[in-house]
Amino acid sequence: MSGAILSSFAGGLRILELTFFCLLATSSPAFAAPSAEPPPSETIAITKMSFAGLASEVGADMQELLRATLRRAGFNILAATVVDNRLANEARLLGCTTPSCYGRLAQVLGVRRVIEVEVQRLALSTFAMKLGLRDLLTGKLVAPQVQERCDVCSNEDARQMVERAANTLTQMAPPTGPQEPDRPPTSGMLVLETDPPGARVTIDKQIRNERTPASLLLGSGVHEVVVEGPGYRALRRTVELPAGQQVPLYLVLTPLPQRRPWLTALAWTSAATAVGLVVAGGLLLHYNGQPVITPTCPDQPGVMFRCPEKYDLLAGGISAMVGAGVLLAGAGVAFYFDNAAPRRRPIVSP
Repeated sequence: MSGAILSSFAGGLRILELTFFCLLATSSPAFAAPSAEPPPSETIAITKMSFAGLASEVGADMQELLRATLRRAGFNILAATVVDNRLANEARLLGCTTPSCYGRLAQVLGVRRVIEVEVQRLALSTFAMKLGLRDLLTGKLVAPQVQERCDVCSNEDARQMVERAANTLTQMAPPTGPQEPDRPPTSGMLVLETDPPGARVTIDKQIRNERTPASLLLGSGVHEVVVEGPGYRALRRTVELPAGQQVPLYLVLTPLPQRRPWLTALAWTSAATAVGLVVAGGLLLHYNGQPVITPTCPDQPGVMFRCPEKYDLLAGGISAMVGAGVLLAGAGVAFYFDNAAPRRRPIVSP
């Protein structure tokens, strides 16, 4: 009897021990079941958004659908008002085409990657869409641009097209977690413009790919800027660029004289002929009124008698002098137009 009681008591203790062990195991982090990690979250901005040919309410609906789809994939989208406020003084960054400009856009927006979207109504019921994700620090698309087309479709079909394109893009380029958007804090932006535009740019003796107008992200400090173009004098300027600031620089290029060989030859020929006429006119005027020396009437120095015939060269001398003056004036005009700068014209890239 006592043995049975002891056996039952031991069994109860064993059950309590197992229950306690199970409770301890389930509550201990070492024995907890692994939980699924949340997808990485990345903040991005939408910088280029176009809904051509669509009603404003339809475009707004598609924009909100795009944002919602990107948020479900783990992206944090900067509000449109935030983007507008940050770009209020630098709206030109929305037209970026160079790495330097994209780098400045990353600084201003505080993000590394941006969305570019374009939706068009090609016909009454035909829609086309392009969607891309660009890395601002490289200036390149992260993945191939997603292109969708919907023929003979309703607005709801177009909405599905937008959602499908957004899902495709997020699968090819998912969020990568927080990204460092800034360039080194010792950089600044040089906004360079020239008249006429299209000039070549050299910074600190390094030729840049950008043509003016250009937004150049440079290290802070003093830089030597050279702009030049065919037919124009090169301009050199020294610019001090503070860290984190934007410095505008506007330069007017001066055209080079365009020498024309025929005009140069005409100018020098006229000048030489004028000099000759001046000499000839001076000689004629000098000998005007002098006696004509002939064998029958030789020159007799010291004798009061002179030959009765005198040289009448006044008209010729005056004519030579007048002709010299006209030729000198013509030569001056020719030299002026030969050396005058041509009218300003657009630079033609070589």
